[in-house]
Amino acid sequence: MKFTSIKTKFLSSFAIFFSLLYLILILFIAFVGSSHYLYYLNKNARYFINLTFREIQDAFNVYFPENQLRFNERMSEILALGPDLEKIVILDSLGSVIFSTTELSGLTADEEEISQIAPHNTKSFEIVERENRDYYFLVPILNDLGYHSISIAYYFSEAPVIRFRRTLVISSILAFIILISGTLLMQNFITKDVIQNIYELKRVAESFEKGDYSVRANVQSNDELLFLSNAINSMLESITNHIYNLRAMVSELESRDKARENVLAKISHELRTPLTTCKGYVDLLKSGKMGKISDEQRKALEIVDRNLIRLEDETKLLLQSSKLAIERIDLKKEHLDLEKLVAEVVENFNAELRRKRQHIEIKLEQRTLFGDKELVISIIENLVSNAIKYGSEGGKVAISTLDSEFNGRKYTQIDVYNSGAKISEDEFRKIFDPFYQIKDGSKRESLGMGLGLYIVKRAVELHNGVIKVQNVEDGIIFSVFIPSQGEKQ
Repeated sequence: MKFTSIKTKFLSSFAIFFSLLYLILILFIAFVGSSHYLYYLNKNARYFINLTFREIQDAFNVYFPENQLRFNERMSEILALGPDLEKIVILDSLGSVIFSTTELSGLTADEEEISQIAPHNTKSFEIVERENRDYYFLVPILNDLGYHSISIAYYFSEAPVIRFRRTLVISSILAFIILISGTLLMQNFITKDVIQNIYELKRVAESFEKGDYSVRANVQSNDELLFLSNAINSMLESITNHIYNLRAMVSELESRDKARENVLAKISHELRTPLTTCKGYVDLLKSGKMGKISDEQRKALEIVDRNLIRLEDETKLLLQSSKLAIERIDLKKEHLDLEKLVAEVVENFNAELRRKRQHIEIKLEQRTLFGDKELVISIIENLVSNAIKYGSEGGKVAISTLDSEFNGRKYTQIDVYNSGAKISEDEFRKIFDPFYQIKDGSKRESLGMGLGLYIVKRAVELHNGVIKVQNVEDGIIFSVFIPSQGEKQ
């Protein structure tokens, strides 16, 4: 099978290459032709001078200066014989002009230039090119004693040479333009099918990009573009099959996610109902409404009550983490009052703060935030819960907010601090993994299932924010950065 498009490229390249060579050849021929033409004119001029300078010498000796009128007529006749002869000038042995066919008295600029030459030093014909497009031959005339008597200057016009050169240049340019035009037309004719096939492949790519997965390339050629077209069609077929399979998988996953949400909702309802019932009976027993209980029984009921509360909290975290694990969550962003949200969260933890004899400080420089209310509450709740759980007995918990900026973007920063044991830097990233718990001996008590920080991290990521943790002198600070309203998400 022949690969004609490659040949087409070579053909076009060679055509242009030979066109350039042809241009160089034309210019060379023009230069050589001009030189030969000038040589031919000079040869004719020398031949004309050989035929006439004796006649001018005889006319000068016979008629000048006795019969000036006759001499002028004779010089005019000789001047008329040379088609390119501009004028004839006669100089004496000192170089002074004694006769000119153009002016009978005074010196012209050209003749002044001739007068600066010493004619008696001239041994043969001398040609001198002039700036005003003419040139002259200087012919010395010797008397019978061999001394220089006069010199005859023949002025010839170089206009024919200029016209010849101009004609050659114009002809060369026209020939080159015709050749290049013919080359381009031939190239266009030869590469027309190739270009059409390339546009066909471009059309297929653009249509496929826009979502038309049924489009296929229809290349009518017998070269490598046909192989490329077949390969593209095969690739499109494979991609289309993968897309349909992925769509089916996505649809199945969406169904599973929906079923999962329904299951989670049902589990939440099924778990909370018995927990609420159990807590209600525990409260009735503790109140004595169901009969008097001993101190030991009261202590046992308090233990049961604490564990029911813990079970309820852990169930809530488990459901939250399962819901956040689903990627497609539509945020319902709004302007939130941070002062109000923080106060509500802290109020829910007052009992735990009193139990651990911890005091809390709140400093809110930034009092508003643009985000999803449920997720923001979850972020603050879990950070505060984590600070209370792992904070030292009788220690300090602090919540602060401020405007922050880094990497050219503006954020609302929420810091939650607790005094107590620090975290090793190796575990900074691990603490945000689900179900991960720090294992450092007696420094920390292992509490919960390790889902709180994972929920915080997922909620922050859904806001396109950043979470950081760092050890400070007497504790730990968790910092959350939520993009401010107007920043690109």
